[in-house]
Parts: sequence; structure tokens; C-alpha cells
Amino acid sequence: MKDDFADEEEVQSFGYKRFGIQEGTECTKCKNDWALRAAIALLYVLCALLTIAVAVLGYKVVQRMDNVTEGMQNYGGKINAVETDLKKLDDQAGVKSVNATSEIKTFKSDLEALQNQLNDIALRATRNRDMLDDLHITGDDMQNGHVSLQSFLESNTAALRGVNQTLAAYSGMIDDLQTDTARLQSEIQGQVKEQSQTQVTVSALNITQSQQRNLLSTLQKTVEDAGQAVQKLKNDYQGLQQISRQTWADTEWLKEKVQNLQVLAANNSALARSNGEALDDLGTQLSTLASQIQNTSALTEGHDQSLRELMDHQRDHDNTTSSKFDEMEARLDKHENDMDRVAGNVSFASQLLGAISSDLNGLRSCC
Repeated sequence: MKDDFADEEEVQSFGYKRFGIQEGTECTKCKNDWALRAAIALLYVLCALLTIAVAVLGYKVVQRMDNVTEGMQNYGGKINAVETDLKKLDDQAGVKSVNATSEIKTFKSDLEALQNQLNDIALRATRNRDMLDDLHITGDDMQNGHVSLQSFLESNTAALRGVNQTLAAYSGMIDDLQTDTARLQSEIQGQVKEQSQTQVTVSALNITQSQQRNLLSTLQKTVEDAGQAVQKLKNDYQGLQQISRQTWADTEWLKEKVQNLQVLAANNSALARSNGEALDDLGTQLSTLASQIQNTSALTEGHDQSLRELMDHQRDHDNTTSSKFDEMEARLDKHENDMDRVAGNVSFASQLLGAISSDLNGLRSCC
């Protein structure tokens, strides 16, 4: 009985006790009805306001959801743009890496070709150095041979001078012998004439005939000796002529050898000049090669710098993209929290409306 009275008192005081309305000293049924009606009207007003607030809050939530959806779509477009940019950057990086790889390969092939050329040039330089050494040795031998030939020519010249002097002396002796022979022939002719003149007086001259025979034999011996001397002189002269011809032939041979040596020396000098020019060309080629290597190294450094810049740019872009994704995730988390809070408010409002509706139903049942 006491519990029923408490429930009735709680139902009767639902409208005004909850909103701070105090009971008067006198409680009548009309006052209770009026209070209940006022409380019900106030509850309806509060329900209307709560409904309006819930509607406004739902509209705000829907608007916020639309904004979030638009933001997500915008972020999706931005993400697609970022993905396309990343694909472009990847393609550019791939193209640049391929170009750099091809350039590095060509540079390596050029370096290998240049290395082969340097090896060939080194071999040629070694061969040219060996040839120059051989030419120096040949030149020294030629110089020694030239000196020996010069001394031999000088000795042959001295021998020719001696032969000429001997020939001159023999020619003088031959001239003297010819004059003596002519004189003897004239004397013999004179003696023959005298003998022919003195044939008449042969009998008178029998005493001197033996002397004349002795004189004739002596003259004949002298003539024979003179002929033998002349023949010997002729033989000596012929031998000297042969020696002089042999010496002249040796001189001509030596002149030819000297000319050949001079031609060989000229050829060696020309070969040395050509080798010097080849070495100069080799030096210019080496300098050109060094400049090409420097240019290639500078180009490689430029490609490396561009690749590093591209990688740095891609890293910065990745960092920016990741930071944007982090910001977007933070905003999405914030929007989710807002949506959770709105959903909690809506659920609380629905619970409150359910409680109000249950109270109204209880009041209606009481009325």
C-alpha cells in the first residue's frame, strides 16, 4: 500500500518536481491537472526543441559527412594525381636510369676501346723504341764503317799518290831509255855506215875487227838488257795500271757504299722524323684521350648529380605524400570521432526521447 502511494506520488509529481516546481500548501485536483497539463505542454515543447535540435544536428552531420565525402573524393583525386605523378617520376627515373645505364655502357665500351688503343699505341711505341735503338746501333755501326772507309779511302789515296809518283818516275826512266835506245840506234846506224864505208879497208882493219865484234856483242847485250828492262817496265806499268784500275774500282765501290750509307742515314733520319711525328701524334691523341676522359667523367658526374637530385626530389615527394596521407588519416580519424560523438549524441537523444515518450505514455495512462 505504501509502495502504491509512493508510485502515485512520483507520477503526480513527475512534471513539476523534475522541473523545480514546488507544491503549494494546498493541493487540489485542479491544480494537479493544471500542473500536469503544463508539464505535458512543456514536455511537448522540449520534445519539439529536441527534435529540432536532433534534426539540425542530423543536418549538420549529413553536411559534415558530405564535406567529408567531398574531401575524401578530393583527396582521392589528389591521391590519383600523386599516383600519376609518382608513375611519371618513376617512368622518368626509369628512362633516365636507362639512358644513364646506356651512356655508362657506351662510356665503358669507349673506355675499353681507348684502353685497346692505348695498348696498341704502347706496343707501337715499344716497337718504335726498339726500331730506334736498332737504328741508333745501325747508325753507330755506319758511323764506324764510315770512319773505317774514310781511313781506307785515305790509305788508298796515299797509295794512288805513291803509284802516280812511281808511274811518273817510271815514265821518266822510260823516256831516258827511249832516248838511249834512239841514241844507240843512231850510233849503230853510224857504225853500220862506217862499216860499209870501211869494207874496202877490211884487210886493213882486221886488227880492229875483233874489237868491233866485242863492241857489237856488248852493244847487243846492252840493247837486250835495255829491251828486257823496257819489257819489265812495261810489265810493271801494266801491273800498276791493273792496281790503279782495281784501286779505282775499289774507290767506286767505296763511293757506292758511302752513297748507300748516306741514303740509309737519310732514310734513318726520315724514319726517326716519322717516328718523332708519330710520337707527337701519339701525344696529341693521348691529350685528346685525356680530355675525352675528363669530359666523360664530367658528364658522368652530371648524370650522377641529376640522378641524385631526382632521387632527392622523389624522396621529398614521397615524404610530402606520406605527410599528406598522415594528415588525411588524422582528419578522417577526427571526422570519425565527430561522427561517433554525433552518433552518441543521437543515441542519447533517442534514449532521452524514448524515456520522455515512456513518461508521456505513463502520464497518459494516469490521466
